[in-house]
Amino acid sequence: MTFVTLNGGGRPEHRIQLLARLETSEETQNAIRTIPQNSAVSVTGILDWKYEAKDAKERMELDPEMGKCFIDQLEIRIQSIECLNSFPRDLQPQEGKDAGLAKRHLQIRFDPELSESLRFRSRVASFARSSLQDFQEVETPILFKSTPEGAREFVVPTRQKGCAYGLPQSPQQYKQILMASGINRYFQFAKCFRDEDHRADRQPEFTQVSSF
Repeated sequence: MTFVTLNGGGRPEHRIQLLARLETSEETQNAIRTIPQNSAVSVTGILDWKYEAKDAKERMELDPEMGKCFIDQLEIRIQSIECLNSFPRDLQPQEGKDAGLAKRHLQIRFDPELSESLRFRSRVASFARSSLQDFQEVETPILFKSTPEGAREFVVPTRQKGCAYGLPQSPQQYKQILMASGINRYFQFAKCFRDEDHRADRQPEFTQVSSF
């Protein structure tokens, strides 16, 4: 028998055990052994209780806490497996190593720190929205007029010859318009762009939470 862990999202609760038994076809057995780790796969099989969890269903009814590890009590008995996208063998998880934009999706997949950063950002945004329920959320444009003062800005050309947009450097550029319009008690997650050198706490594109 061959046991493989199928990772559905990088977190323990998204993993389930795959089981290939003796009656599994030789083609499927070879595929399991040759598909590179972390590759995207399509699996067809039968979902069933693990052998050591035959009475798990009864125990779950007696102990509600068992429901939290429900997926740990299950396995998929593989009938067939297909590799959809092979993971490059030369790409190894290394802390602080930049895999480049072409392989960024793979880097996020195997680097727990990066995926956790995305989840943390989501929690922060959710907390901000729940804490500012009495405020009105406003979305402001990304394309704006060029403003010579302040930091160097990115300029976006248009199809109209001699015309271009500037990308906003900070949410303060819209704050005055909103204040003059009589809109107060508002907040926004504002995208900001500055054409300047990298710093430890800043990059060309960043997000600020602005409120008034």
